[in-house]
Amino acid sequence: MPFVKANGLDFHVQEMNKGAGETVVLIHGMFANLSMYYFRIAPKLAERYHVVMYDYRSHGMSPKASSGFDLITLSEDLSGILDALEVKNYHLGGYSYGALLALKMAIRFPERVKKLIAIDAPDPAKTDLLEQPFDSESQDSFDTLIEYMHTDQQKTKSIFGKRRLEKYRKNYSQFINDSTVKEDMYQQRDFFEKGEVDSIKSKTLLLYGSSSDCIHACTRLNNMITNSSVTFIDGDHRAPLVNPHEVALSIETFLLN
Repeated sequence: MPFVKANGLDFHVQEMNKGAGETVVLIHGMFANLSMYYFRIAPKLAERYHVVMYDYRSHGMSPKASSGFDLITLSEDLSGILDALEVKNYHLGGYSYGALLALKMAIRFPERVKKLIAIDAPDPAKTDLLEQPFDSESQDSFDTLIEYMHTDQQKTKSIFGKRRLEKYRKNYSQFINDSTVKEDMYQQRDFFEKGEVDSIKSKTLLLYGSSSDCIHACTRLNNMITNSSVTFIDGDHRAPLVNPHEVALSIETFLLN
């Protein structure tokens, strides 16, 4: 299993088509892992590009960490991974909280990010749930979290299946209770207000589900990023899960144009 040391941790990393001339880096969302891209989105992009995916700290097969889920630390993680892989310039795509991380990378490392894809980036100021206590023993607490992260917890159950969703609940309830993830995410609530996003110069695709509850964030980002365009696809906030073919096609079209 490939692991790459960066920022003091050994991160789980997967690559496809290493010999390609250009690299696409894909960032998963919070409480997910690289598998959201690995089986259907990444193989399509790997027909033309070197694709790099990794698991956040405390996600997937990467090691556990008690802190460091703010955008600065996560961007240091990813920058270190790409340095270790000797990837100097790349196209960068991220989903949900990973889209916010992609934006942060473009702000911090503008000379390295070529084209930028933000998939259903949320408004980080919408953090009502993250201000509430999370009870790992409460199914209601977990269902509320699922609804917050994935829009509709009943639909999410049908996608993941009961057994997989229970494993998900066990793993991430412990993670939430034993780390600073909620506090770190909450501290990002003023990200859109700092004036940083306005500095992004990379050509940017804002890719959103047509029925996503994050569309208001799409409008804000499109107004802030000078060189941005918007594409809507069928689906809600979970578009990479329920409509991966169209997500991959939209990214490929953007990168080729």
